[in-house]
Amino acid sequence: NHMDIIDVNLVYSDFHKKFISDNSKTVVIPFPVDTELFYPRGIKKDDFVWCGRIAPEKRIIDLAVMFEDNVNSNLTVIGGPDNKAWVEDIKHSDLEKVSFVGRKFDESLAEELAKHKYFVLPSKYETYCLAVLEALASGCSVYATYYEGLEWAKDYITFAEDLEELIELVKNPTHKDYSQSIVENFSWDVLKPKYLDLLMSD
Repeated sequence: NHMDIIDVNLVYSDFHKKFISDNSKTVVIPFPVDTELFYPRGIKKDDFVWCGRIAPEKRIIDLAVMFEDNVNSNLTVIGGPDNKAWVEDIKHSDLEKVSFVGRKFDESLAEELAKHKYFVLPSKYETYCLAVLEALASGCSVYATYYEGLEWAKDYITFAEDLEELIELVKNPTHKDYSQSIVENFSWDVLKPKYLDLLMSD
């Protein structure tokens, strides 16, 4: 049994504990975010941003079409596609409120997130979603379709049951900046000692 040779299992949230057969050997330490890179920066635009891998289960193309027809705000889509031709088709359609800006990393990603008041996440499922953590650290309010993998952030997120409800919520969003709480609970300075303690424990 592989569990006999493992001293401890490290997981990032209680959701991930479900996949471990012996929870007596499981330690939950949140995934950290670089709050020296992701933080609020000046005046934000009163609109929405999404970032990630553009794929069917992310439902960002579905959201973009619904956004265009129903929401009086703009949506910036950061990320690259599984199917380039599929995304090129949508980029050259008549979507006036939706901008596809391609992949961004590190400083350019942090700068882009910090420009927006709101982060929207329409995925069918996620296992953790670091992008949500980076958006929260950047001072964005997060609106998302509910799935269990986001339970770690339930105190910070406005959830919808489905895409239709998500669109209704983002029609009249409310901005709240949780970045200081993210620093206090998810920054490297806070979590690094916990990781080191785990590594140094017998």
